[in-house]
Amino acid sequence: MQLDAAHFADLFTEKDLYIISSYRSSNQMFALYFGNGFSGRLYADKLYEMYPNAVFYSVWGNNLYGFKHRLSLKSLKENITKYVIQGSYLFSETRYSPSPPPGMRYFTIKKFGDEGFYRLINKEVLAPE
Repeated sequence: MQLDAAHFADLFTEKDLYIISSYRSSNQMFALYFGNGFSGRLYADKLYEMYPNAVFYSVWGNNLYGFKHRLSLKSLKENITKYVIQGSYLFSETRYSPSPPPGMRYFTIKKFGDEGFYRLINKEVLAPE
């Protein structure tokens, strides 16, 4: 069996890692987020009630969002130290040319056709002392 993006995401087992879905992710949660946007956020309250910890990255707004609010990495769980964005056409690989969330850098982990996994690193962690 050939590994695809949906099954690759299941391989991440680190407890301190958080996967953030982005545009064209094969993650079903992102499909709900994307559809909710086209409904004028009509279902935001219900989706937030069902999935309060869901986090998404907007390649257009260069920000993190939940179903109801804009988020920051600091607002996520304190014990989470590693972040992976799952999606397509991220960062400079697209005509949109967005950059990583503020204060972050990224490294490509793996690509599956148009979908990829990108590890986010806090720039402060990488800065020399």
